[in-house]
Amino acid sequence: MYVVLTALAISALHVGFYYWLNDKAVDEFLPQEPQTFVSNMFSIAFELSSLGCIGVAYNQRLWQLFRQVPLNALTIDRLLALPRNPMSLFHGRILRKAPVEYLVGIVCALLPVAITFPPSAVNIAPMEYTQDPRIFGNVSSFKILDYDQSVKDIREIGENVRETALMHLDSDFMTS
Repeated sequence: MYVVLTALAISALHVGFYYWLNDKAVDEFLPQEPQTFVSNMFSIAFELSSLGCIGVAYNQRLWQLFRQVPLNALTIDRLLALPRNPMSLFHGRILRKAPVEYLVGIVCALLPVAITFPPSAVNIAPMEYTQDPRIFGNVSSFKILDYDQSVKDIREIGENVRETALMHLDSDFMTS
């Protein structure tokens, strides 16, 4: 029971942390590196407490299944290894004999993948373009309206570099 409450408390703190950071300027309260660290710690703590909850519930449900349904030794071994070995999910007999345990195995296999991406990594929201340096810092951007001019500038720079290189090659050739 306490592990469930811990997982819920960690989730609430994680949401509260990002709610607090929402619409704040970059580095106004907390630099990016500590924000990422705090987010990852919340994610790891939630994963550990969630897997602890699932492990206890799975164990209790498994022993209840063992008392109710006769199973052969191979199926029992696969059921016992299911939370730790996702390859056991590919055995159809487990799905037929223990569908609830099969779903728990899927959750155990997918939870670490979901926890890998903290909320800041998967929430993408469109925003208006702004030049406010407090929000975006020194982020360079590509202006599509100036594309033709940019191409001309790049070609001009390339020609200058080429001419300079040829001058140096010619002067090196003449001196040797």
